[in-house]
Amino acid sequence: MAVTVASLMTPEPVVVEGTTDVLVCARLMENREIGTVGVVMDGRLSGVLTDRDIVTRAVARNRDPRPIPVSELATSEVITVPGDATVEEAEQRMTKHAVRRLFVVDDEGHPVGIISADDLTAFRYPNSVVAEQLGEWGLGLSDQGLTGHA
Repeated sequence: MAVTVASLMTPEPVVVEGTTDVLVCARLMENREIGTVGVVMDGRLSGVLTDRDIVTRAVARNRDPRPIPVSELATSEVITVPGDATVEEAEQRMTKHAVRRLFVVDDEGHPVGIISADDLTAFRYPNSVVAEQLGEWGLGLSDQGLTGHA
């Protein structure tokens, strides 16, 4: 039987409403030690904001992140995967779309988890440096959700 994304994902990804200030998101990323937050509208995933988005779309352009709503900087074309997808399907989506993380969504588009390239690497190569680091950090600390509504 194939291993599914649901068995490897970090549940309860950190998500914020689209009206949340980017500075609040940056502080949330720092506090949770993550690099990505999901953006939701009516509970459904509508975008993704990464720490790199903040740097390249705000800081590098001398924009003050305090008054900017996350929906203005977030990528709206979100690459997702269902929980019952196989690891191979997740790897193919990451490769095809050149992303390092996939939000896992239910049938209604609600985010239920997140899976990273590091998670997949650790699964494929359990003796790798990545697997060792994830183990030291506490299984997916880099993307751990902890029920993160801002």
